Amino acid sequence: MKKPHSGGNRFNRLMGNDLTNMYAAGFAPVLDDERFTSPFIFYTERKLIWDYIVKWGAIPRCNGY
Repeated sequence: MKKPHSGGNRFNRLMGNDLTNMYAAGFAPVLDDERFTSPFIFYTERKLIWDYIVKWGAIPRCNGY
């Protein structure tokens, strides 16, 4: 059995099950060297979180540290 995604669990706890205004996007980079794919995805996620913090002055609700 596959383990649930922690981000999805956090979303359900904080936001409930109503997905009416939910937007989801996929991201599957293709890099010349596959060794760099995971670090690139990690960087991109952190960069987007940082941009959110700069704009809104807080960590996104479903991202916790």
